[in-house]
Amino acid sequence: NHLTDFTTNFMLPIGGIGYSLLIGWHLPLKVCKQALSFKSHIGASLWHTLLKLWIPGCIAIILIQHMVR
Repeated sequence: NHLTDFTTNFMLPIGGIGYSLLIGWHLPLKVCKQALSFKSHIGASLWHTLLKLWIPGCIAIILIQHMVR
């Protein structure tokens, strides 16, 4: 039971932060735009910015909330 709690509450959020940071900072915007078939540059830029900054921060907040409980 402790292993399941550790995996669910700690390892999965850390993996999500890692993936979003890796893709957001190391995958070029052009590749993201082509892979997700964005029609506009604004939509692709918004998605890329969210992936770089906002999504890791939100996941970190959720992780901290679970650690405090």
